[in-house]
Amino acid sequence: MIEFHFFRGVVGARVVSIQDTLDRINRLPRTPIAHIPVPEYAAALPGEYRRAFINGWRACEFGSQIYDCPDLELVELKGEWEYGFTECYNSRRTATPTDEDCYLAGWESAQQGRPNNDNPYNRYYGNNTAHQRTMWDCGWNDFINEH
Repeated sequence: MIEFHFFRGVVGARVVSIQDTLDRINRLPRTPIAHIPVPEYAAALPGEYRRAFINGWRACEFGSQIYDCPDLELVELKGEWEYGFTECYNSRRTATPTDEDCYLAGWESAQQGRPNNDNPYNRYYGNNTAHQRTMWDCGWNDFINEH
C-alpha cells in the first residue's frame, strides 16, 4: 500500500522503468539449484563445470541469448555453459501441436458432444492459430458428418 501525506504527497513509492518491466516479462521462473538437472558426468568433474552448467541454465531463465555466453578461460567450460543454456531452453519450450493433434482434438470434442464453438484455438494468438483452428474444425466436422 502506498502511503500518502497531504503536504508531502506520496511517500515510499517505487519508480519502475519500462526496461525493468520488459525484463520481468522475458524471464522464466527460477528453478531451485537442487532441481537443476546437472548431468552426471559434470558432477564427477571439478566444480567449475557444474557452475558453468548452472550459470548457463540461469542465463536462459533470465532471458539472455545463447550468444551472450561470457568469455570463459576453457573451451570446455564454454561448452558446459551452452549445454546448460540449451537444456533449460529445451525443457521450458512449449510444444506446438501438430495437425494430427488438432484434428484428433476436434474429433474427440465432437465425440464428447461439445459444440463447435468450443474450439480452443479460437482463443490463442500465435503463428499457426488459423491453421490449428481449421484442423480442429475439420476433425469436429468429420465426426459429425460420419455419425
